[in-house]
Amino acid sequence: MANQIVIEESTFSASQLKEMFGQAANGTLNGAHLQAFIEHRNPFAKVNENDSFNPSAYFVKPRKGLWVSKSFQKYALAGQRDLLSYRVIADVTNQTLARDMSHQETFEEFLGGAEKARTHAFTLDQLATLLRLQPNGEDGALLNNGSANIFYVLTKGDFFSVSMLWDSVQSEWCVYGWPTNGHGHWDAGDRVFRNMTSIF
Repeated sequence: MANQIVIEESTFSASQLKEMFGQAANGTLNGAHLQAFIEHRNPFAKVNENDSFNPSAYFVKPRKGLWVSKSFQKYALAGQRDLLSYRVIADVTNQTLARDMSHQETFEEFLGGAEKARTHAFTLDQLATLLRLQPNGEDGALLNNGSANIFYVLTKGDFFSVSMLWDSVQSEWCVYGWPTNGHGHWDAGDRVFRNMTSIF
């Protein structure tokens, strides 16, 4: 019984789950273990190629509960051929917009200015992690009321914005990509996220 697999599509056993809860209780659980648990990976297994994240496979391959726009594929996935190492999301803050704002206004008000905005950017694997935390539109950090969740993302030197919205009719997350130098704006009620852990 101790070796029974308790998380679908993983090698996570009951005894390992017990050990993990013990670490949580005594304060020794580390971020890497928690990240693996969230993503249905075995946190006690040795790191191997299966721990890599394939952006194209995740965001392009049809999957229940996720719809990805052509604009996101254009900005996020064009030229992205490399596998990414999973990055722990240790410290993320967010704020809901009180008024309509442009990209530049969100930079100035929430990210410390345009120059510092890149230092608070997310990676594609981190976006996938956040989506996996609320796969069916559950309550959580991501808004699930149809308003946009706004992220600034950096991939291979390209910097762009991503909006993720929950469509309650289709029961799926809709993911869009946008240039940061355009004339678009975010609406009051949208939520902007800031990554406080450096991705560099």
